[in-house]
Amino acid sequence: MVSLLDFWDQISFTTENPISKNDLLITKINNLLKWVWNNQDIQSYFKANFGKELDKNNKNELLKVFSDLYFKKYPQTLTKYLKDLNKPIDFNSRKEIYKTFKDDNYVWSARQNIELHKYLIWKFEWEKILQEVKITKETQSNLWKLDLDIENWIWNIGNIKKENNNNNNEIPNEEILLNPEKIKSKPYRVSPRWTTMCSFTARKNLENLWINDYMQWNAKALTRQLEKNWAPKFNDFDSINSHLNREDWNVFDIYPKTKNWHRSICFAGKWANWEKEFFVLDPYYSWWKSTSPVPLNEYINNNNFWWIVVNTQNYNVSNEKFT
Repeated sequence: MVSLLDFWDQISFTTENPISKNDLLITKINNLLKWVWNNQDIQSYFKANFGKELDKNNKNELLKVFSDLYFKKYPQTLTKYLKDLNKPIDFNSRKEIYKTFKDDNYVWSARQNIELHKYLIWKFEWEKILQEVKITKETQSNLWKLDLDIENWIWNIGNIKKENNNNNNEIPNEEILLNPEKIKSKPYRVSPRWTTMCSFTARKNLENLWINDYMQWNAKALTRQLEKNWAPKFNDFDSINSHLNREDWNVFDIYPKTKNWHRSICFAGKWANWEKEFFVLDPYYSWWKSTSPVPLNEYINNNNFWWIVVNTQNYNVSNEKFT
């Protein structure tokens, strides 16, 4: 069986300014307490719910408090939580997971399902936090270069547009619309740690359109960087549609804001009547994880995004394979 302490020790954890896992966990617990228990302190909560004094140096007890509070702040059924993790929901699968951490016969009781739910929180939600902190150092070391790349790109593209306008005032650029029937997204994919790989899929979709000069890293880091550089942000279909229609590009790198951050690809396409419409490639927020392009208006109306950031680095694709 895998104990909480074993799980804790298996995770490497380094930052430029080291903070102990205990301190990080206590910080996360205090944030959860603000939502769940009217800003009461950890010690009072632990005594009220577990019947004894909390040892703040006991990682096992801290993880129990974290999972208990997380479970209360984000109430949902175990079945829904398993589906969100892309885990099977049948009895035998649950039984196999259950016996990895508790020596007890699993019979699908309410108590056991709560224990199983909290174990998954210990294993996945806390691990996500640790991994986030772990990659911060790696991400930050590259963000300065990303800043320069964005600034240089904006400066260069501004000069190119200016030069083109000076040289081609009498010849308007032809608008190139892509054919949605000729374009498919790469499929839905999760990492070995059961996190969705939306940024990886978006990059592969760009490569499929023969675009290789794209931003890397995860959706969260890139969204924050784009917002820092005042990339345009929209919270409804009409505003983003109006913005995209004013642009000279036909492929856009977009970042819908969700609980766990997200990235997808949008392109200007043509229907059978040759009218312009924008489509999105995103198997993560499409019905049945579909790889087919989704009209932008349906994509926004069917999903509860907080807002969408549009990358200032976008692209023109003219290959007849996609038109």
